[in-house]
Amino acid sequence: MWQKVITYYKDGTDNSQTAKAICISGANGQDGKPGENGVKGKGVKSITPQYAISDSNVVQPTEGWSNTEPAWSEGKYIWTRTLVIYDDNTQETTTPIVSNGLNSALSISTAARKQADSAKSTADSANTTASEAKTTADNASQTANKASENATSAVDKANTANTNASSALTTATSANKTANDASSKADNASKTANSASEKADNADANASSAVTSFCAYSLMKLMLLLLTTSALVKKIS
Repeated sequence: MWQKVITYYKDGTDNSQTAKAICISGANGQDGKPGENGVKGKGVKSITPQYAISDSNVVQPTEGWSNTEPAWSEGKYIWTRTLVIYDDNTQETTTPIVSNGLNSALSISTAARKQADSAKSTADSANTTASEAKTTADNASQTANKASENATSAVDKANTANTNASSALTTATSANKTANDASSKADNASKTANSASEKADNADANASSAVTSFCAYSLMKLMLLLLTTSALVKKIS
């Protein structure tokens, strides 16, 4: 036995918080007589949780109990109880209770599964969109590469045409120079021909003058000869 003395003061305070308890104990008594044997107890052979599903979370289900947890769906409630089998093969079940924790966990997991399914659907849709975008990008890349090849071919053709044009220009320039040289030579030849023509005309004039002079000379000699002959004839006569 423990004893503690509490003192109350006139100012309304006391020492209940500081007073120490004192253990009061007496001498040990004599041992008592042994008691009678009790009723033999029975041991527990097995304990098995059981489940049932119901539309109500208030009214206990009376059937459908199983050792296997049932599939849960929204609007349903899982109830639990425990089947106890003793070693004398008697059994009893505990009072069924609605498993709020299990129902809440299943509700949360179902909502999470829906969110996961929705996220997967969104991801699948995004993946499809990404695949389509990749296909479009690949097609655009191929088109761009083809356009680049065509552009390169066009540039090559343009360069070839430019080279051909440059060559043609060089040829035309050379031909023009040749034509100019030929024209210059033709002008020189024309000048030479004109000069030769003038010389020929002068020679022809000189020849005509010489013929005229020769004829006059010959006529004078002939007249002189005639006069001489006439004079001789007269002498002879």
